[in-house]
Amino acid sequence: MPLLLISCSNSSKPHTDPFYTDKSDFDMSRVPLVKPYLVINIPPSNNWIIQTEDTDTSFCMGTIPGTKYINLVDSAIFAYSKNTIIDGQAAKEGWFVVVPQKHILRGFKTRKEYLNYLDTIKLKDPKMYRIEEVFHYFVDNDALDWKKLNRLY
Repeated sequence: MPLLLISCSNSSKPHTDPFYTDKSDFDMSRVPLVKPYLVINIPPSNNWIIQTEDTDTSFCMGTIPGTKYINLVDSAIFAYSKNTIIDGQAAKEGWFVVVPQKHILRGFKTRKEYLNYLDTIKLKDPKMYRIEEVFHYFVDNDALDWKKLNRLY
């Protein structure tokens, strides 16, 4: 059964911050999203997990295990996960929206619920990328440029 960990945050820094440029450690692969949100994987596992790096703030978020697809548009994180957790319950799959500036973290068990929610908060359903593609792009470049990534794929 997946483990739900809690992390907290509400800050954001420019991309000159090492958070956005530091590559993977010897024992962990990482992809920065919006500080302090990142996706990590500890090899040899293929379980990518969205979590926060900072715990000294007022906005708390549970981790999102099983992340398979992701995108970042205007500081909103969009993700699709398998074998994940939604509202503290195990789920075979889930669609997620995280908008740190608005303190939004929502998970949905169906794509229809996800799309309906996006309509209510006036966001479009973005194209999502396999997390492995995003990770390899990040490793091959100085930083993760989501606008350029959106043009490439």
